[in-house]
Parts: sequence; structure tokens; C-alpha cells
Amino acid sequence: MKRSVINNILQNLLFFLVITFFCVFYSQTVLTLPLFGDATIHGANARDVLTVGWTGLTAEYPAFYSYLMATFFTFFGEKGFNLIPFVGFIFLLASSYLLITQITKNYLLGIISMMLVGASPK
Repeated sequence: MKRSVINNILQNLLFFLVITFFCVFYSQTVLTLPLFGDATIHGANARDVLTVGWTGLTAEYPAFYSYLMATFFTFFGEKGFNLIPFVGFIFLLASSYLLITQITKNYLLGIISMMLVGASPK
């Protein structure tokens, strides 16, 4: 019983350490960059939402991303635009871990898959 509790604590600790490791490097990269590519279009749409209102958005695609960017901008300013890919990266790491652990019932394979996904360039 005690061994199982200790194993659980160590597994959770390793999970959070791996996530923290990748999040530190990813945040130093993503949060320091200016908006570029599609993010500039979504950023302009988010500013339209903030200035005109929720119905002021004229986009050809679903507006959820722009609404989310507007919400993050309200709380975090310009860096809020860059937080969306960062939060997505955290969810990607956690979901890859959970998926592989659920399929294989092997904790270490889940950690390895999370490391591989975190180390991939895209």
C-alpha cells in the first residue's frame, strides 16, 4: 500500500517536472516573439471584438479563436495573444501523456510520448 502511494507521488512529480521543463523553454520562445502570420489577423479580429463588441466581428471562419484572444488580451495585454499557443502546447503535452498512458497502461511510455511531442519542432 505504501509503495503504491509513493509510486503515485513520484509519477505525478515526474509528470509535472517534464511539463514544467518544456513550458519554461517554450514560454521563453513564444512569449518574447511579436505576432506574426495568422496571429496578426486573429489579433486584429480580437481588437475589433474589443472595440466594437461581440457582434462587430466580420470573419469568414468561426470566431471562437478571436473571442478567446480578446479575453486573454483583456487580462494579459499584448502577451495574451501569445498565450493561446502556449496554453495549447500545455494541453498537447498533457493529452499525449494521458492518451498513451490510457492505451498502453504504461506510465513510462506516457512520459516518453510527452517528451517526444514536447521536443518536436512543430
